[in-house]
Amino acid sequence: MNTPSNKPVPAGVSDDLVEAYEVLSELTAPLCAACPSQQEHRCCYREACEITFMTARAYWNTELKPDGDTLPFLTDGKGCSVAPHLRPHCTGYLCPEALAQATPEQQQEYVDLRGYIARLGQPAR
Repeated sequence: MNTPSNKPVPAGVSDDLVEAYEVLSELTAPLCAACPSQQEHRCCYREACEITFMTARAYWNTELKPDGDTLPFLTDGKGCSVAPHLRPHCTGYLCPEALAQATPEQQQEYVDLRGYIARLGQPAR
């Protein structure tokens, strides 16, 4: 499997991990979008993008470049433009307001996915 940047997943890293982050992102993205306190990219900030640059380089041997000079650096107008597995600290985060709006089933899926990712070897932050 190739990452969206078309770089191969490093040896020893499970394709399941990449897929799990994609599933987690598909769960959290609409919850974030529907957050009652949501302002555009409210939870994004410079340090998160900098952590994403370091995570992509350290864990995935992938160099990212900012999309521009404005904050957040890595958004494309619809959210983050970086693959979910390259930004585990963002993908795995739901603010208390968004989590409170989730159904009990969504909340359980969120907890289950984060646990599954941790068992695969890289914690959702």
